[in-house]
Amino acid sequence: MRLDTLLIALCSLPAVLGATTAAQPSVQLDQGFVRGKRDIVDGVKLDKFLGVPFAQAPVGNLRFARPKALAADKHVVIEATQSGPACLQTGNATMSEGTRPSVPPAIPLLTCADCLSLDIVRPAGVPWGVRLPVVQWIYGGAFQTGSTAMYNLDAFVAASVKLGHPVIAVNANYRLGGFGFMGGEDFVDAVQQDPEATTLNAGTWDQRFALQWTQANLAKFGGDVHKVLLLGQSAGAISIGLHLQANGGRDEGLFSAALMLSGTAGGTAMSPSHPRVTATYANVTAAVGCPTSGAISLSCLRSVDAAKLSAAINVIQGSFAVAPLSGALAWGPGIDGFFMPDRGTVTINAGRIIDVPIAAGTCQDEGPTLVAPSALSNSASFEAWFTSLAVVQNTTARETVLQRLFELYPDVPALGSPYSNAPVGVNGSISQASATPDSRLFPPLATSNFKRGASIFGDFTFNGARRFFLSTLARSSTHKSPIWAYVFRQSNPGLAAYLGTPHGAECVTLLRLVLCGADPALTEDMQRLAVGFAHFHDPRALLRGASREWPTYLQGSAGEQGTLKQWKGDNVTLVADDFRKEQLAYFYEKDTAGVLAF
Repeated sequence: MRLDTLLIALCSLPAVLGATTAAQPSVQLDQGFVRGKRDIVDGVKLDKFLGVPFAQAPVGNLRFARPKALAADKHVVIEATQSGPACLQTGNATMSEGTRPSVPPAIPLLTCADCLSLDIVRPAGVPWGVRLPVVQWIYGGAFQTGSTAMYNLDAFVAASVKLGHPVIAVNANYRLGGFGFMGGEDFVDAVQQDPEATTLNAGTWDQRFALQWTQANLAKFGGDVHKVLLLGQSAGAISIGLHLQANGGRDEGLFSAALMLSGTAGGTAMSPSHPRVTATYANVTAAVGCPTSGAISLSCLRSVDAAKLSAAINVIQGSFAVAPLSGALAWGPGIDGFFMPDRGTVTINAGRIIDVPIAAGTCQDEGPTLVAPSALSNSASFEAWFTSLAVVQNTTARETVLQRLFELYPDVPALGSPYSNAPVGVNGSISQASATPDSRLFPPLATSNFKRGASIFGDFTFNGARRFFLSTLARSSTHKSPIWAYVFRQSNPGLAAYLGTPHGAECVTLLRLVLCGADPALTEDMQRLAVGFAHFHDPRALLRGASREWPTYLQGSAGEQGTLKQWKGDNVTLVADDFRKEQLAYFYEKDTAGVLAF
């Protein structure tokens, strides 16, 4: 028995063994009869349909192919009582050096090649004919990790019921890492011969296929397929950016609004034939004993056992996660002519973006959880790290661009991230009493560039793209729908203070993944924001009092500055989108964008 086949058999066991009770909710689909389960969350009865397949298993010849539809068979019984296995992926431990906050309780992940399933959560007993807005979640994880099981949407749906505006939530798995985002010259050659059989950005095609599945099936669960809010965080929000610019920005009716948490379109757009990508492909093939080039290399990769290939992919991603490339990814979305037609500056400036209402924002301290202190021991290591991480095209402007960026982000700890938070010691290196904004936090205490690296990484990866995307789109003659923006600045006492308000903080608050003493009023505001956006395509619709005051991005703003809604405990207010104005603008100047492939 091939390992792929064995994995499928093992991963299917939970569904086969799912229990049936008289209270089980059920839905008849063309692909089978789906039996879910009823649960009570926060006093609210919910119907949950978990681990529902939405595409064929991407194994064998379907590895690296676009997702394929399931056969219709109404007599098949699908026991949908627990989330399906996660797609094969890198372990979280390789993504940073202990700076990433853990999210308790730890969720043991069952991973499998056969992973294309989704979870649906709805209020219990939706009457026939009632149609509720759909919130379709795309999880983050740097395109290397994540799963439906890691992001429980129960509390969010329960909150929508308590707010008197219930929604249905959908959460789909997609292929990750090398399985979902393979590239390289030989891979591109195969794509050009048959883009269905071999595809770039397979993971993004999985997301799109799940959206198409929603359009075809969610009405049978009580969903309004004409009112779909696409919601995502980090890589999930960046994915939404890809769907907004897919197919030249032509609206195919897959979603009607977008809420993007810490991620947008407009970041690095690398060619799948780039030497770095091609070298990574050669490293993978060599690691599993396949030829490193030629058409035979791809057919060999398809025949390799899933576990063996996954292990090789994990080792290679792990090598990217340490100095000097800490923070870099071995695999991610690349230019493919469809989801990423060109560099973001080209696509966004041309206005080729689907015209739907958009709300987007970032957290105050996007960088600290995502950079490794060991790669940033002094100024020289900082410069080597950022150069290896960020430079995509060695144009004649390369050195000028880098030197200007190093000037804009100087070795001054007080200017670094975390911003505007109480100084703290780290790992006993500095006592709480002696820490100041000038403290470097990590050893070597005289030279560490950790705060400098955290600052530039957060802006390079998230803040710069968000400001460019929204400010350009808000002024575009082709985008008529409203745009709102926010900055999330609520710290969490359950996390190390040196992280500030880290990447993912607003996601934790919105989905109520971990309370950690978070402000319950702010949690309710964030849930009102999302539920109101789903129902009315206006994030202000269900907000109350001062929270409701939230003009669109350019409404009432002076000059070129946009307006942000600041979410911060008892200081929910409006602020100008002008932090690090010169720094963020420089990322998108012509020469800089050329070097960084923005």
